[in-house]
Amino acid sequence: MSEGQQSGRWLPWLIALICAGGAVWITFKPAEVIIPENTNKPPETKIGKMAANFTIKIEDPNDYFKGIVRPGYITLPRTNLAATLEAPEPFGTGAATCGECHADKLKGASATSHFHTSQVLTNGILSRMFEADRATMQTKQPGLTFRMYKENGRHYQAVLWKDEEVHRAPIDLIFGSGKLGFTFSYWQGEELFELPVSYLTASDSWVNSPGYPDGTALYSRPIIQDCLTCHATHASAFTDDPQSFRFKQRMIVAGITCERCHGDGRKHVAYHRTNPDASDSKFIRHPGKLERSQLNQLCSECHGGLGDETDEKPGVHSNNQIQRLAKSACFTKSGGMRCTDCHNPHQLERGNQKLFAERCQTCHQVEDCGDFKPARREQFATNCASCHMERMPLLDIAIEKDGNVVYPELVDHFIRVIKKSEN
Repeated sequence: MSEGQQSGRWLPWLIALICAGGAVWITFKPAEVIIPENTNKPPETKIGKMAANFTIKIEDPNDYFKGIVRPGYITLPRTNLAATLEAPEPFGTGAATCGECHADKLKGASATSHFHTSQVLTNGILSRMFEADRATMQTKQPGLTFRMYKENGRHYQAVLWKDEEVHRAPIDLIFGSGKLGFTFSYWQGEELFELPVSYLTASDSWVNSPGYPDGTALYSRPIIQDCLTCHATHASAFTDDPQSFRFKQRMIVAGITCERCHGDGRKHVAYHRTNPDASDSKFIRHPGKLERSQLNQLCSECHGGLGDETDEKPGVHSNNQIQRLAKSACFTKSGGMRCTDCHNPHQLERGNQKLFAERCQTCHQVEDCGDFKPARREQFATNCASCHMERMPLLDIAIEKDGNVVYPELVDHFIRVIKKSEN
């Protein structure tokens, strides 16, 4: 066989070998992803070598709720980063202005869960959890870890792959008062996204954010307008779509402060500054003077859960408190109760079972208690809820932790005698 024929015989094999080698190199070469620049200016990040079953995905947040994200994914948002430079639209006067005349009310309200249901992260919040020996969370995905830390005055949540940081985002806005826990979010341009790691009060630990699959790093789940309806006094979105997640940053009034329930106070303040001797309050809403149904409707905007489905125990973070209360004999036989019959929105009363029991006893006598042992009657006289208001899991808040699903608990507002056989 001639030398030329021998070369021609091996040429196809040589080409095949080169192609195979190229395929292997493409498959296992370091995948480089440049994180889009945003107004928070996190450092340019590169993704190093990843396991064969690990995927980096940049997705359109508008499609987030359509897809199923499997463990082993890092998702980053493809976003509109153009910030709007228009002047902020004013809203209200701010709680501090209310305090000029209503100092006692403001002092009490500012300690409540309502006031802190969203807030900007400060050094005093969760400072202990950011200490080096507590500020990591392992996932069920081998090699995937989260790290929470503070740098140059800002707090971050970072995802590490085999101890190498591959992406981080700042903690800009906190959701939750700490009663159940805290969930965190960050701005990219004027779009708001939930961070993958939350803090759970009951276990005093970092956990996967509600609804986030363990072993996944989701940085692309949007915080929509419906969330801020109940977690902020005011938020100005760019559209009326309740699924919108693009807001005017400077327009958000965090927390449920005075003007969420009393209304925009600008006209009220202007009038009474001009007329300091006026005895009648003008241009402001007084929830305490509303009819019972109107007051309860105001509260139900955030505590109404699933609407009219009164038999449904789970709800959107609230366990349908209004609807469950309406099933109670206390409600039906009294001609209707107001939320404020039991709750003072201007004071922190969480956990004060004796105080709540005293309010029960404005209608009920301890001597009428169905427990026939006098010693137990006296014991339960300071904690009526232990027998009549059960703690129920919030089934819409599923948290994956250590291979298990955890549901935070909230008091069920269906007041009744809790039978031991009831679930």
